[in-house]
Amino acid sequence: MYRPRRLLDPRLPNGQSVKDVLAHLAWWDQWLLYTLPADQNTAHTPIAPPLVDQIPATDHWADEMNANVYTYNQPRELSTIQAEFTVTRSQLLQRVSQLSIDDLYNPDGIAAMIGQPVAPLILGIYEHYEEHAHELEQINQ
Repeated sequence: MYRPRRLLDPRLPNGQSVKDVLAHLAWWDQWLLYTLPADQNTAHTPIAPPLVDQIPATDHWADEMNANVYTYNQPRELSTIQAEFTVTRSQLLQRVSQLSIDDLYNPDGIAAMIGQPVAPLILGIYEHYEEHAHELEQINQ
């Protein structure tokens, strides 16, 4: 039987819950959606994720943002985070599916607009999901 309470139990590394992982993934997907320029076929302009204005200008900003995102999401409801995760993931998959090979690899295209190579960002999505999927699989072992 499905029990939402289990999604709140701190059973993952560092005492995190499934809710924490969903919030974490949703934030990074929102950041990527916000970072990529909107496609002309997209009906909406991505909004800035919470805390984006607090990204530090350091080499290890991702670790600091992970801590900030965790703190930000602690008081938020599981249902809100689940809905946000579902919508954001769907929007990101749609946006990524519209990228061309040129978009991914041309240093004078989107990469020049956002200030970093696009392909590693997109490939990083899949690696990021894989990393957390492995953690989540450990819960039931």
